[in-house]
Amino acid sequence: MQNSPLVPIVPERYFEGIGTPHGNMPAESLFALIKERVARHGSDPAFVAQEGSWTLCEAWQRALALAGRLHKAMAGEPCPVVVFAEKNLTQAAAFLACLRLGVPWIPITPGTTDLRTRHVLGQAAPFVLVHDAALPTPESGELAEAILAHDPFGAITPPGVLPPPPDPTATVVVAFTSGSTGVPKGVPVSLGSIVRQCRYAHDYMGLRPDDRQFHLGNMRFSLVQQMLQPFLGDGATILMPVEATASDCIAAMLGDRCTQLGGWAGFLGLLARHPGGREAFAHVRSVNVFSDGLTWKEVADLRALLPDDAVLGYSYGLTETYHILLDHLGPTQPDGKLHMGLPVRGVELWFEGEPERDADG
Repeated sequence: MQNSPLVPIVPERYFEGIGTPHGNMPAESLFALIKERVARHGSDPAFVAQEGSWTLCEAWQRALALAGRLHKAMAGEPCPVVVFAEKNLTQAAAFLACLRLGVPWIPITPGTTDLRTRHVLGQAAPFVLVHDAALPTPESGELAEAILAHDPFGAITPPGVLPPPPDPTATVVVAFTSGSTGVPKGVPVSLGSIVRQCRYAHDYMGLRPDDRQFHLGNMRFSLVQQMLQPFLGDGATILMPVEATASDCIAAMLGDRCTQLGGWAGFLGLLARHPGGREAFAHVRSVNVFSDGLTWKEVADLRALLPDDAVLGYSYGLTETYHILLDHLGPTQPDGKLHMGLPVRGVELWFEGEPERDADG
């Protein structure tokens, strides 16, 4: 271990329960579990966003209602669902609807460059497009088979007869890369792998009903786990708007007992340096840093704010999709090297050969 700057070591006991009983459960059992949880804890919070909040019961009802509309729009020919919306309740409803139908969910954040958007849509076609009712129909909408506007607080329409639950191997997410190293590439993610990650996160973090998982910054695929987590475990997901300030986030973290936090490197640095940062990070048990903007000194400063047993993980590009969603433990690069590890309590996992590491000590 001393010969490598990477520490991809995860105790075997953390993986013992990933495949069973929930990781590889039949889809029928998964949705039966969700139905039971909604029936017993329907008044618990599921999502809190800038535009409002949903309980577990309301979130699932709205997801099924959207699933019914999507099923009707597809006219018996299942296809991907492209979602133009901010990281908000519409994205959550669309994601859950895609899980129920067993079709790929492809989120596109408004403001994404037209060239990348058109490339993604070209790869996704034929598809049904869902957009937030508060936003205009996207200019690229002419490529869609059908366009559905979603109002997160509109009337809830019964879904009608839905198809049987999908197989656990069904692709329910396609994660597209940014395209910074070429054209955007799509990576399929199965229903079973998402369930495995949710169970892993729940058991590993020891989530409680009063826990809150905060997601900061633009759409990121660790949000996939956080959108299903309230239905399989405990705690609500807080969807902070992109325009939220550091003070906004600190206040929300203090008010809602933030225990899991994911966000861009620069913004997390602002939170760490904020006067209320130490108090806000006191209950955080997991931080996932997006991008490569933190120096090793900043990593040490962030670690100093966290409890000793907290997880500090780092994700960048496709490695996040591979390791967070696909449980991929093999090489991710042509040279055969493993550039990323899964989180371990109290251990930082970073790319090999970070030039700042030596400079920062």
